[in-house]
Amino acid sequence: MALFLLSKTSLPQRPTRLGPFCYIGAVTSGLMLTAAFPPPGFSWLAWIAFVPLFKAIEGQGPKEGIKLGLIFGLVHFGTLLYWIVYVASHYGRLNLWLSTFPFLLLICYLAIYPVAFCGLWGYLQRGNLGFLAIPFTWTALEFLRAKLLTGFPWCLVGYSQFKNLILIQLASLTGVYGLSFLIVLANFSIFQITVARTKGKMATHLFPLLITLLAIGTALGYGNSVLSGDDSKAKGQALGVLVVQPNIDQSQKWNPSFQEATIQLLETLTRKGATPGLDLIVWPETAIPFFFQENGKLSGQIRALSKQLEVPIIFGSPAYEDSPNGRRYFNRAYLLIPGQERLQWYDKVHLVPFGEYVPLKKFLFFIEKLVHGAGDFVPGKEVRPLETASSKFGILICFEAIFPEISREHVTQGAQYLVNLTNDAWFGKSSAPYQHLAMSVFRAVENRVPLIRAANTGISAIVSPTGQILQQSALFTEEIIVHKIPMPSSYNPTLYTLFGDLFALICLILSGLGVLASFLKK
Repeated sequence: MALFLLSKTSLPQRPTRLGPFCYIGAVTSGLMLTAAFPPPGFSWLAWIAFVPLFKAIEGQGPKEGIKLGLIFGLVHFGTLLYWIVYVASHYGRLNLWLSTFPFLLLICYLAIYPVAFCGLWGYLQRGNLGFLAIPFTWTALEFLRAKLLTGFPWCLVGYSQFKNLILIQLASLTGVYGLSFLIVLANFSIFQITVARTKGKMATHLFPLLITLLAIGTALGYGNSVLSGDDSKAKGQALGVLVVQPNIDQSQKWNPSFQEATIQLLETLTRKGATPGLDLIVWPETAIPFFFQENGKLSGQIRALSKQLEVPIIFGSPAYEDSPNGRRYFNRAYLLIPGQERLQWYDKVHLVPFGEYVPLKKFLFFIEKLVHGAGDFVPGKEVRPLETASSKFGILICFEAIFPEISREHVTQGAQYLVNLTNDAWFGKSSAPYQHLAMSVFRAVENRVPLIRAANTGISAIVSPTGQILQQSALFTEEIIVHKIPMPSSYNPTLYTLFGDLFALICLILSGLGVLASFLKK
């Protein structure tokens, strides 16, 4: 209850009939928030994107809040995730009209969260609304979106700031949720100042404004302190990495007649980038379009390459395991170390629903997978780093890069580097590969470890422990990235590594208690 009493703001009442400017405000906010993400990546828009929505809901009731939240959610998620139509039509063998069905289903589900947010505000503002309730409630709903129904934390508001190095250091304390909290808090403060200016009540909002400025100032001060004390660029031990981006056409990738050409291309690019002092070679997710475990001719060719170059290779390949219940398939990453017959591997633990498996298949037996592979994949049994004699690597396969708990688990088990293998060819030349990269940057910052990203068609990258993108490839090009990644002189686990999403959980608990207290009071 204290959450709603920190600052009381009696908002004016007006007839609960939505005019055209209310709808325009919701649509404008949805478009502005989408534009804050790459591309175009106007990150500053995130700091004012909610203001038109807040203005539209001002004085309205819960029913009107729900309507405006639905419009905002559909516009934002519709323009953010439009590429799903391309994936479903191009690779799901669905015509254009049918491919819109999974897209509409997803954005309608995601719109539930802004609907809940706006509906709650419409209810709460009829009494006294504590200004901190707004960012706490939004952050709590983002946390729920990341957890419910296998989770889909794609482009949470905080991810829009991935290029703001000073500010994103906050993620090492709170995860991305701390950034979302600050952004929504700033939006609401700007909205309050606008209302106060028109109503002649500026003094009423000085305290909320001071709290907002203090919170942002503290975050900026912390970020500046982290960056000024960063010793990751100091001279000393460094890991020489070669990232190979082969740009294999997705329509040819699984064609058996193209397998030899694929391996030849990977070998050619690898030899081209194999410079002295190389410690690790990284190929993308399912770079090997056959079962490497079967030790055929092409598998032997890859082993011979690693042995000749005397460098370990991390690469993706489908795998299987026979059991009494039949054959089970995995999306697997291998670590091939020259001179060692025993392979290390990591099986993807968080699969893409309706892509790598069909959830509730007993009931949804009529839905075919959108992604065609060896069969229905099953998740891996555990999160564990792969290790050479000198280093440990936490593997994130594609979709797993947007789930911070997986990276955190790798680091708590001693991973010194995060390695993200992905195949973003499914997305085509859309905004999705750029958004995927933006989110993966936070995994480095949260745990203060470097991130190595190898993507089949891009975007491949090297990310420093502070989130700086040191090198980056273009989309749909054959490229190699050679980089020396300095090792910090020492490693101290971040608050996020130690406690995970504690901040988001606190937001969820306080929001729940605040809403409950408000209902009981009424």
